[in-house]
Amino acid sequence: MKIYVDEQLVALHGGVIGLQEAAEIAGVTLERTVLPGEVNLVCTEWNELRLLRDQALAESDFTQVTDSPLSDELKQAWCDYRHALRELPANFDTPEQVIWPSKPV
Repeated sequence: MKIYVDEQLVALHGGVIGLQEAAEIAGVTLERTVLPGEVNLVCTEWNELRLLRDQALAESDFTQVTDSPLSDELKQAWCDYRHALRELPANFDTPEQVIWPSKPV
């Protein structure tokens, strides 16, 4: 998770960090107190996004096996789609910004 305060990256964190704590790291004062549920909500949204991503990856596993009936061109399209799925969390700053890749047809 990327933590920003006043559009400045202040921390990369794999767990939950409060915005108040991030503000202290950045040396800024918040205009209001952030409630713990607000931080947890963002973490929950990222977790839900990852679960959906993992499900999409699992549902497309069949496209990459050696005996798949797909053409080489279609296998590559699915490979590119799966690569885009794996990159999802790292490419966006907030869950609301996420644009899901389109499945090959």
